Amino acid sequence: TGVAQLMSQRKTLEKSGTHDEYVEKTMDSVTSRLREKLAGEVKNLSRAFRKLDDNKSGYLTIAEMRSVLELCNVVLDEEESFQLASRYDDQLQGNLKYDNLIKDLQ
Repeated sequence: TGVAQLMSQRKTLEKSGTHDEYVEKTMDSVTSRLREKLAGEVKNLSRAFRKLDDNKSGYLTIAEMRSVLELCNVVLDEEESFQLASRYDDQLQGNLKYDNLIKDLQ
């Protein structure tokens, strides 16, 4: 139902020419869902991200981030993964700055 709702919102917003609004609304929805699912676990999530970050760059691939989230019983669909990448891949190289996600979840 969540994915169907997102797709419906996307179509409505795209028809009205407000794609940026769609992206923001979707990202807020993803962040809210993560915040709800990970309530009380943000500190542990941060530790897991840091542990997986072997070279201490502050970045993880989307696949790495998804695998950590799956360990927390949070499964992202392709749209949600894309939205995370859109917001947290500040260098546009396929790596997400996980500290920014952690800040948004607090």
